[in-house]
Amino acid sequence: MNLVTDSINSCDHENYHKYSVHQQQVILDTINQADFSQAIEISSAIISQLDNVKAEAPRNKRNNIFIETSKFRVLNHLSKFWRFVLHGQYYNSWCSLQDALDNLRDVKRFSNYDSALVSFFEVQLKAIESIYPYQLFTSIGIIFEGCNCNICGKDIDSVECLHIQGELYDGEIAIGIMQNIKIDHNALVKNPENKRSVIAADDNHPDMIVLKDIRQYVLQHELKPLGFKDILKVEFDKKNDDYIELKSNQKCFCGSDVKFKKCCRGKKNIHCKHYEIINAQIDIPAILGISI
Repeated sequence: MNLVTDSINSCDHENYHKYSVHQQQVILDTINQADFSQAIEISSAIISQLDNVKAEAPRNKRNNIFIETSKFRVLNHLSKFWRFVLHGQYYNSWCSLQDALDNLRDVKRFSNYDSALVSFFEVQLKAIESIYPYQLFTSIGIIFEGCNCNICGKDIDSVECLHIQGELYDGEIAIGIMQNIKIDHNALVKNPENKRSVIAADDNHPDMIVLKDIRQYVLQHELKPLGFKDILKVEFDKKNDDYIELKSNQKCFCGSDVKFKKCCRGKKNIHCKHYEIINAQIDIPAILGISI
């Protein structure tokens, strides 16, 4: 960690981009070696240093430093995601995945160039998100009296505030801070803005099987965290070889002690889901644009 610390301390607003690319390579290599605690430690230190650099940088450089910092936030949350997965803490891994995706959207939105690394993570993280069984979320409806801009402190909807919510100004995203909040209602939704409010977040859910398989592959060194880009999902029906046609009031053949007519009647086929991990080991120097 000493060499990394020395490099972090040498970062300033003149060399932050070169510094950023080098440190991204270090962290990506560390993630691929499944040393997630080390990757979290390094990325956290870099985020702190870049925040300090941004505060002292000329205003015309702060937005670019914000973008570079957001890249390290993606890597930080990605490292936390993998550490939670390896510990079998799947709901916590889901929350870290959402954090990584949020920061990835910031990078993509505010960057003025296409990044191979961003494109890779955009596909991989969305593929990982798709294998979670979460389908229902809570969403709170609120009443508030106004939103003050986090940058100037004025009402963000007033003519006095010169900032547009969601836009980037001198390295800060303008947001409205709601005032005098009251909870109005709570709803169950399928497509919330915040996907962290999961209903029945059970780490032992039977549909966690794909994540559990990935966990085993990584633990057994059969799969690297950056060794796949996509997860292909195939759904199909197959014949239920255990199916037995019974009289309506007989106990079902499946052993549920429920009458056949209220259990497996008509279920001659079984709906199946198959997931295939699409291997695509990234060339870290190439994807960062580093010449060797």
